[in-house]
Amino acid sequence: MKREDRYLVLKRKDLASAGLTVAETVAIESICVKIDAAREHRGADLLECVVVEKDWPEYDPTWCAIAVRMNPSKSPLQVKIDQYETYGSSETKWSN
Repeated sequence: MKREDRYLVLKRKDLASAGLTVAETVAIESICVKIDAAREHRGADLLECVVVEKDWPEYDPTWCAIAVRMNPSKSPLQVKIDQYETYGSSETKWSN
């Protein structure tokens, strides 16, 4: 499994501390509303995601869980090894 940069994620706390003007904040919120409306118009559900930051201990296990699901023909251990060899780890230990 190859990891992809598929989402643009903005952390609300970062928006607040970035020194955005009220107009800039309103613009971002308006863009999000427009994107949600476009998804709804084409019959897609509103996008709901779980975001796991790289410095969280759940980051590597989350990527491994996704990789295992995407590679059902490989053993979970082999998938974890492949992920570690390709992307490294924010931790040095892996669990089964």
